[in-house]
Amino acid sequence: MLFDKSPLVVDTVLATKIGLNEAIVLQQVHYWIEINRTKQTNFYEDSFWTYNSMKEWNKSFPFFGEKTLNRIFKNLEKLGILKTGNFNKLRMDRTKWYTIDYSKLESYINELETNENEIENECLEEENASGQVDQMHLPEKENASGQNDQMEVDKLSECNGSNCPNANGQNDLTNTRDFTKTSSEIFSETSSSSSIKDVVEFFSNNFYLPQAYEAELFKDWVNSCSVDLVIEAMKTTRKNNARSMRYIERVLQDWQGKGIKTLNELEVYIRSREEQKNGNDNRQDGRDSEGLNEPDPYAGLGLDLSDL
Repeated sequence: MLFDKSPLVVDTVLATKIGLNEAIVLQQVHYWIEINRTKQTNFYEDSFWTYNSMKEWNKSFPFFGEKTLNRIFKNLEKLGILKTGNFNKLRMDRTKWYTIDYSKLESYINELETNENEIENECLEEENASGQVDQMHLPEKENASGQNDQMEVDKLSECNGSNCPNANGQNDLTNTRDFTKTSSEIFSETSSSSSIKDVVEFFSNNFYLPQAYEAELFKDWVNSCSVDLVIEAMKTTRKNNARSMRYIERVLQDWQGKGIKTLNELEVYIRSREEQKNGNDNRQDGRDSEGLNEPDPYAGLGLDLSDL
């Protein structure tokens, strides 16, 4: 469906960093702030502001439910990117005013990029440390005729390449994964499994629209553990104000390293940790109380322990 009036726009980089829904709303708030800046109106506390009730905002975003829209605004407020105020003439008017802390937005994105780069570097270091390939052992031949013999390669995955010593074999099929598929094509292939749909839907609503290769990672994660655990890892990532696939993957790797593959096993693990912690606290309190109730061997002698 084509449009004949100004559409809502969204920056893909911003959507990747703070989430698609948040980027859409933030862009629209910025639009109205810029209008007020042009008109030189609604200027308070060294910033230009815009205001609206949630019902009025909902008219600009009819594809969001009012509860969803309210959650998006609160997410932006929690991040410190969206500032709120009340500059209404009537005290009884509680309509919220909004402005954007652009310096906070820039520093938040820079911080996310720094964290993502650090995680990526750590992953690369681990891959380099564990994925070193032994030298290929070539058969010893006295003459050049032995160069067409098959090379013995250690620790390399097998492929379907040709064993032919000439160029004709280069047209054989390989096991290379096809990343040219679109997200919709991959989702349709897994339409029989609602589990993948649940993961994709949660990721799209809370992060951004996944690419085709990211959808392939979802399938790998679900195959290695449960759907609920994958979604829980995404929730943990959001709670820590992170939005990268790397972060989600590191959370899952940490849990799997502890032998956790289902949400029930995670809940049991967390519960046991809490019980262990509470037990340590109770033992410490018991030792403290025992010290307080210990009888004074110098009672009745008119002496204080500080005198000894």
